[in-house]
Amino acid sequence: MKVKPEVAELLGLGPDVVVAPGSGDNAMSALGAGITRPGQLVISLGTSATLFGVSDKPIIDSTGAVCPFCNATGAWLPLICTLNCTVPAEEVIKAFGISHADATELAAAEPAGSAGVSFLPYLVGERTPNWPDSCGAIIGLRPGLLRPGVLYRAALEGATLSLAAALTRAIELGLTPTELRLVGGGSKNSLWQQIVADVFQLSVRLPLEPESAALGAALQAAAVRSGVPVGEYVQKNQPPISDRVRHCSAVPPCMH
Repeated sequence: MKVKPEVAELLGLGPDVVVAPGSGDNAMSALGAGITRPGQLVISLGTSATLFGVSDKPIIDSTGAVCPFCNATGAWLPLICTLNCTVPAEEVIKAFGISHADATELAAAEPAGSAGVSFLPYLVGERTPNWPDSCGAIIGLRPGLLRPGVLYRAALEGATLSLAAALTRAIELGLTPTELRLVGGGSKNSLWQQIVADVFQLSVRLPLEPESAALGAALQAAAVRSGVPVGEYVQKNQPPISDRVRHCSAVPPCMH
């Protein structure tokens, strides 16, 4: 569709400018991460976390844990959102007065499962599950475990396991994950990348463009300008992905 003449005049645009329909931030992020086929998932690790994937049918969840959104290609985009993602880890580094880099190094030296320490990440209540009055908790402490590396790793694991628990519901309703791409500020943390791969038991790919929603909007505009369906265009013009792949390893029983 071309811009309306009165709008073109108002904005100083040429009469042949093509208008793309746009979409929501997560639907655009899906395009920017290059996912267009059923089974492909994206996790965005920010202050809150989102997990969404392409489905060829709606995922209707009576509990409300899985939101039945549409994507920007004519398919569906079941989505899960949690409120507590990077915040628990931020609290740990503030408490010990260390940097994320130092905390990550210490946490990488700790065993998967954080020596039995669990960080329930509900510091600001929670949306998924719908527990608005919940609060965070650290459990499983024993002498010698109140270490920054243990708590930082437990914070990363807790936020990841919270998402994974909600994904279980989507799988029960018919979603079949095959591939995982990781975006957002937390995706830059190499330890967190591996934790995500291990918890979800999927290989993790890393899009090179951190602003995946903005890139998705640009891809949609390019598709509309070229006259090619958006999904087909993105499949043929995949956003750049890092050559680094985080492969999953066995998950210890304490993280199930």
